[in-house]
Amino acid sequence: MRINATPLIAALTLFVAGCSKSESFDLGEVKNGTYHNQFFGLTVSLPHDWKVADREFLRKFNEERTKRMAGRDKEIAGAELLFVTKYPIGAAVPVNPSITCFASNTEDTPYKSGEEYLEDIMKSFQGGSTNFKVVQKPTRQSIAGRQAGAMEIDLLGGSTTLHQLYLMVPIKGYAVGFLATYERDDDGTIDHALQSIKFEE
Repeated sequence: MRINATPLIAALTLFVAGCSKSESFDLGEVKNGTYHNQFFGLTVSLPHDWKVADREFLRKFNEERTKRMAGRDKEIAGAELLFVTKYPIGAAVPVNPSITCFASNTEDTPYKSGEEYLEDIMKSFQGGSTNFKVVQKPTRQSIAGRQAGAMEIDLLGGSTTLHQLYLMVPIKGYAVGFLATYERDDDGTIDHALQSIKFEE
């Protein structure tokens, strides 16, 4: 069974919403294998030799998100910031492990913590047609000294089980999220990348 990570992140566009902000929103950039986002004071060390989606891919993805949010404020309320995959996007492989980073404006939402945001994502799975299993319900943990939410879900598809790890960090009126999608992480590549997340004080 072939499963590519790209379609799976589309579900997150349901939650990348909210009202616009007047501050300059920074999509960030990748330099020497590290993702930098000045707006959030965020850095992440990316897996060696993984493929980074270019600005054009993110632009098109965010345009599709905007279409889904038709009728809401046209200014940036949230966006996909980063999408990296082990193999090129669209590669003919059974599973293409990925890490995505996104941000959603939460100022005019009921979310007060990362766990609350993730609880709504979990409810979207429960109300949909996806065959899944909750490995870890939304819980609170510390990421780079900040309170965050974490959740783990397995997507079940025939002989293939796809693992998804969600991290959600409230900062500057946004929820900054990370989603790792993979089948196995025997060499700790994904864990190492997520452990490298840092926010400036």
